Amino acid sequence: MYRTPEVDALQDGIIDEILMVVERKGIRISESDPRKKIKEHCRVRYNRPSMMQHVEQGRRTEIDALNGALVREARALGIPVPTTKRSSRW
Repeated sequence: MYRTPEVDALQDGIIDEILMVVERKGIRISESDPRKKIKEHCRVRYNRPSMMQHVEQGRRTEIDALNGALVREARALGIPVPTTKRSSRW
């Protein structure tokens, strides 16, 4: 994802929203810098994600289920998650 600036920025926005929800819910993460860990993982483990394969094959993806969970949690907490909502049908 880091190879495409627009996708990298989208990932950053979604990570921001995830971390806001996690913080508001009081969830403690053992990773001291979760953003850095996620970004490093994406650089080291470059592969063709299943969602990309679905898009290429004209099949539906699981994006609504994954992002929908974050949207539901954020809505319950009164946190806006515009980036996540834009990336799905929520």
